[in-house]
Parts: sequence; C-alpha cells; structure tokens
Amino acid sequence: MNIIFKIFYKFLLLYWRIVRPKTIGVKALVINNEQEILLIKAKALDSWVLPGGGVKKNENLVEAAQRETLEETGIKVTSQAQLLGVYSNFKEYKNDHIIVFVFKNWSKKTEHTSIEVNQSQFFSLKNLPDDLSPSTIKRIKEYLGEKEMDYKW
Repeated sequence: MNIIFKIFYKFLLLYWRIVRPKTIGVKALVINNEQEILLIKAKALDSWVLPGGGVKKNENLVEAAQRETLEETGIKVTSQAQLLGVYSNFKEYKNDHIIVFVFKNWSKKTEHTSIEVNQSQFFSLKNLPDDLSPSTIKRIKEYLGEKEMDYKW
C-alpha cells in the first residue's frame, strides 16, 4: 500500500508543477502531561511528522486541525488551540500556507484507522525519533524556544 501512496504523491507533484495551487493546511502539535509529542508516520512519507492536512470548504482552521488529528490518530484534542505560527511553503511548486496550533489536552476517542497513516505515537520531547522531517524538527525547536521562528516551512 505504501508504494501506491508514493506513486500518487509523484502524480501530485506533477499536478502542482502545472497548476501551482494555493492551499491552506493545518498541523497540530499535541503535547501530553508527560511532555510527549504526538507524531504520525504517513504512508506517502518516510519520516515522522505532525498530524494535519488541508482545510475543507466552510471549515475554520482550528476545526480542521482537530478533525485531521482525530482522523489520523484517533486522538480528540479538547483544549483551546494556541497558535504556534503561520508558515509558507513554496517547494514542490506549491503556494502552500500552513498554520500550526498547539494543543495540550486530549482524549483517546478511537483507534486510528486512517488509510493515509501507518502509525501514530507519542514521543518524549527529550527522545525523539531520528527520522523526523526537517520541518517537524523546526516546529518542535520553535515550540521549545530553542530556535527563532522561521516562517518558511
């Protein structure tokens, strides 16, 4: 199944190169009481990333982050959203804007059954996996105050 997602991703790259879409996405930086962060390993990627995705029509940004987190991980975030930052991504021929929210309270709603995600897991902020995406590393360091905000994804 991973190969199908990777092939589909290659077609998306071609589409983005031709159309150059403007998109808005959200990411959720979910922290639990043990100072662990929720990460996902998507089928189309080989690295751990924050849960998130595109904003649907007539959906506000916080609702999109909550929905994507629930869909991808089975975790229902229950706290007020704190804005970490608004970022721009012009790689892969896109005009992409990503809003990252921090959530500190959550509950386990369901088992994750997303067709997009291989697994989701909480990791200690002091012992993160080696295969984090570069943008995920940046967001975590910004959250921890170890790095100044860089508004490029």
